[in-house]
Amino acid sequence: PTLFSTMKGVYTLGSYIPKIAASCWIAPNAAVVGNVILHEHSSVWFGATIRGDNPEPITVGERSNVQDGAVLHADNGIPLTIGNGVTIGHQAMLHGCTIGENTLIGIGATVLNKSVVGSNCVIGHIVLFQRTKSYPMVVWWWARREKS
Repeated sequence: PTLFSTMKGVYTLGSYIPKIAASCWIAPNAAVVGNVILHEHSSVWFGATIRGDNPEPITVGERSNVQDGAVLHADNGIPLTIGNGVTIGHQAMLHGCTIGENTLIGIGATVLNKSVVGSNCVIGHIVLFQRTKSYPMVVWWWARREKS
């Protein structure tokens, strides 16, 4: 990826400068800040925030998309890595985790520090993955609905 500091929604933060491939698309009201790497053909949609304010990068793989209202953040010593071909659903929260290739993270799902979601997984809406959990490849994980 190369640097495009003139794109709307892209911000440097101190010495952290986003690295964004020329084929990426970023909505004008999204925020891509600091230590972020967006690979070829990835996209960040309306109202999404990717905040790279730590030494560890936030990396979004090729052909991956971060949908409306999603929030991505890393901690010191805990990078956030998203593989190729991943969809991060609306208002999902990813924090210092690793997401394998071709995985879907559902609407409103939360994946916390040091959790690992394998490749080819489908994570349903409103699922909470606690810290340091690891989930293998090809998993379907859905939240249980509350009974009325």
